[in-house]
Amino acid sequence: VFQLKRYKDTTTLLTSEIPTGESKVSRFGVEEYLAGGVLILQLFEEPMMHQIFRVMYVRKMRWMPIPPIKLVYEIQRGEGIVIRGLLPDVLRYIQQGYQYGYYPYTTQ
Repeated sequence: VFQLKRYKDTTTLLTSEIPTGESKVSRFGVEEYLAGGVLILQLFEEPMMHQIFRVMYVRKMRWMPIPPIKLVYEIQRGEGIVIRGLLPDVLRYIQQGYQYGYYPYTTQ
């Protein structure tokens, strides 16, 4: 990991697993410390509507003020990661759809 700093003008992406049931962000505890930025990807289950959403948020971005917001995203073939919006906005939009008998948010 320390050798990666030698490559200039490159972006290095490391992945790390959060152990199930753990509150720490990485398995060994050093990954988050070494990284310039940390994105958390997780599943969010909305219990009233019985839907599961993919959610991401920026836990750390060195030298950048980052607001604590959760974004709903989808992984779509041919497009990659597509941001659907802020979690509260997406939930509100879906709840309105359920009230009127239609389901505005569908995955492809």
